[in-house]
Amino acid sequence: MPAAGDTNPAPSWCKEGGPLDVESLPSSVRTGECDIRSRVIEGSHGIRVEVPPRGSEVVVVTAHALQRTGGSELTVRVASDQRAVSIQQQTLGYANGRPRTSAAPLDACRDGSWAAGFSAWKKGSTIDWKFAKGPDISGISDEKSVVSDGVTRAVTASTDCRAKKRFEPQPDIHEKFAGTTESTPNISGGACTKRDGTNAIGWMNMGDADPGTLALSCTWQTTRNIIEGDIALQSSGKEWWASAKAQAAGGKARSACPAGSFNATSAVVHEMLHVLGLKHVRGKRHANLTMAPTMKTCDEGPATLGLGDYHGLIGLYGSRT
Repeated sequence: MPAAGDTNPAPSWCKEGGPLDVESLPSSVRTGECDIRSRVIEGSHGIRVEVPPRGSEVVVVTAHALQRTGGSELTVRVASDQRAVSIQQQTLGYANGRPRTSAAPLDACRDGSWAAGFSAWKKGSTIDWKFAKGPDISGISDEKSVVSDGVTRAVTASTDCRAKKRFEPQPDIHEKFAGTTESTPNISGGACTKRDGTNAIGWMNMGDADPGTLALSCTWQTTRNIIEGDIALQSSGKEWWASAKAQAAGGKARSACPAGSFNATSAVVHEMLHVLGLKHVRGKRHANLTMAPTMKTCDEGPATLGLGDYHGLIGLYGSRT
């Protein structure tokens, strides 16, 4: 609806109630014409973002959805003068997961491609995160250990490309496990909602999200930095698996991947890189990088970073001293 004091009629796409379809909206919406602050914007594959309300310190919210055959990103940004909201979406993917033929993917250890979003965390900062205790996952005996392993792998640039199993120097960003929370990530109806000050990561029932969704991450940003990031892995209708190596510290795990299951560590690493500020990379040639926009069943490849994934972190954070 128009902002207070505006007598011009609202455009036809400015409908009250329910999510607003991104396809019907202009890429920049003037709040005097249609005030969409606090409204939910719905993009492709059901990905949704709640626009920051009037006066919020958060001015940018980004949602990243990982699907078996594609990835979706939706970003809303409120102008500093509150007069406009810009909307940007991107959908990438392939027909059948990571391609095996035609335009053979580059070796992840030699592929330096990467892409970044609007901002990152403050260099040198520590991301305090909590494990969101959700439903029990049948294929995993210790969900917290798997999540913790994935977060650490992302932040420390774990890789199979180097003998020491990590890239050096390390990026200048840190993480710290801050305990378990009974609260779920700030995701509702497949939408990134208002932040609550906790970086929550875990499984949750997102039965109202697009059926192809494996995981969804959300970041909330001020004019300069990301200040919160949440990650939800889909517990509804998806089978998950953790390799014995990934869960060695937390308990017994299946050594072989059951057919139709997705590797939980790979999903956490991928989404944590989104939380750190990286976007999906375009093109089938880059399908072996962790930030490729798809994931097939039993795929452990994204659990360790490729060269481009590492270059992205160094580009955003520089090297630790």
